[in-house]
Amino acid sequence: SKMLNFALGLDGWLEANVAAKLSKPSAEQSRRRVLSEAEIKTVWAHLSQLAPDGLDVNDARYWKLTRAALQLRLITAQRGKEVLSMRWADVDGGWWTIPADIAKNKLPHRVWLSAPALRVLATLKGDGQRDHVFKGIVGPRQRRGALEGLEVNDVRPHDFRRTAASTMASGRVPRLTISKILNHMETGVTAIYDRHSYDPEKKAALIWWGAKLDAIVNGKRSRVLPFARGA
Repeated sequence: SKMLNFALGLDGWLEANVAAKLSKPSAEQSRRRVLSEAEIKTVWAHLSQLAPDGLDVNDARYWKLTRAALQLRLITAQRGKEVLSMRWADVDGGWWTIPADIAKNKLPHRVWLSAPALRVLATLKGDGQRDHVFKGIVGPRQRRGALEGLEVNDVRPHDFRRTAASTMASGRVPRLTISKILNHMETGVTAIYDRHSYDPEKKAALIWWGAKLDAIVNGKRSRVLPFARGA
């Protein structure tokens, strides 16, 4: 239906949307999968594996970049397209700015890069990627099979974003801060008048989540205190 509506706007392509009144075959249900801490640890170990012997240069590069991109999706809680479109020029110190033309809501979005994120990026610095961090794996063919052999059932890349947000919520990070990190579109009068960047709040929350993630993957979960709202 969306494709036909698009064709309607093109001169001479289509006169009517023949699917306009078709009902959906079933009610849409949003996916609710959230990884447990044990599953996060297993997923991280899987993504941290070195490329197997015998791969050619390109395939070994795809292996490394794909797994690093998935790690960053878990660390930053950003969308897959936005992570794959990351450019070195958009990384300034600890901040990564997602340009408006890449962000889903068409607004520039600043993401704090916590210690785990910077470590992942450091492993990619010497790969000759002068512009786009993940150049070469934008197409799905190069990313295929990244989660094959994972000893956790029913895991999809978008689950990482939901898992990061849910873990932050369970750690007492305010929901508004989580919404700002996820770059969700706000509506209503408050959204019009509230022009605060929320950078300090986002930074504090992502530092907390980075420490929490480090503790989970290293088996030191009890050492991370709940998020302090005044952080």
